[in-house]
Amino acid sequence: MKKWNPPDHWLKVTTIDAHIAGEPFRVITGGFPDLPGDTILARRRHMQNHLDHLRTALIQFYSNTGNIVLWAGILYDCSRHFSP
Repeated sequence: MKKWNPPDHWLKVTTIDAHIAGEPFRVITGGFPDLPGDTILARRRHMQNHLDHLRTALIQFYSNTGNIVLWAGILYDCSRHFSP
């Protein structure tokens, strides 16, 4: 089968899957759009209101164990927005 490559203009989000205390956890390591806001709560609200389609897509693919519960987190460089 020929290897398929997505078009260059598509968003490419990178993740790793892990297990924390037996629970599947997906870490978004890159490619997620920047979340505007001065607080984590403001960023969370922006994501809920404007990027829920990405959240849904990223958790649709459950862990390879078939578990339907999946936690997720985004690695975010807070120092560039919260430095004193």
